[in-house]
Amino acid sequence: MNNKLGLVSVSFRELTPFQIIDLMKSVGISVVEWGSDVHAPCKGDLQLMEIAEYQKKNGIKCSSYGTYFRAGITPIEELESYINAAKILGTDVLRIWCGDKDSEKYPPEEKESLFENCRKLAAVAEENDVILCCECHGWSYTNTLASALELMKAVNSKNFKMYWQPNQLCSFEEKIFSHGNIQRTKKYWMYFKDDGFSVGKKIHSKPCKSLWESAQIRCFFVLFSQGF
Repeated sequence: MNNKLGLVSVSFRELTPFQIIDLMKSVGISVVEWGSDVHAPCKGDLQLMEIAEYQKKNGIKCSSYGTYFRAGITPIEELESYINAAKILGTDVLRIWCGDKDSEKYPPEEKESLFENCRKLAAVAEENDVILCCECHGWSYTNTLASALELMKAVNSKNFKMYWQPNQLCSFEEKIFSHGNIQRTKKYWMYFKDDGFSVGKKIHSKPCKSLWESAQIRCFFVLFSQGF
């Protein structure tokens, strides 16, 4: 397994994809997750191809496609346009979101309906040879370790996995425990995000002088991935 440094484009929405690639190259960051909201819309094939060509020219690889597709909310048929976009960008990993509220707010019937929707999405992913990875975040079903594991067990698909990231509200021990459990639910990749908000608040009061400084503060990632 090769370790690479990378970032997510959504932390730099004020820059164009080409500016991000140029700055990544200048500081030795070689892997990016493109966001579907600003930089790489799923229905903009021409723009996606331009991004793919420019990243290849500069030795940048796309680790994943950061979508805002929400299982149980977004119509399943819309997933194909996101899959197409991911493949143009050169990745078979798509970040998605599971539901639109915390797991404890789901009554049993609604939860089972969400799980069934996720199983259908997993089937679509398998047909298209891609992997869907749920965002680990509040305001979604995967807001806790227990709910994430429950979802992974219910779907039980090699094409439906989890992201993992530290929760700034948890202790260091809780983060390590979560990591040890979540990594066993997925065999493809995971990322780690620096959650030093106390440091970030102090430094954010002045402009970041470079992508390197900005990345360290805002979205510096270590990507553990197969094949990069």
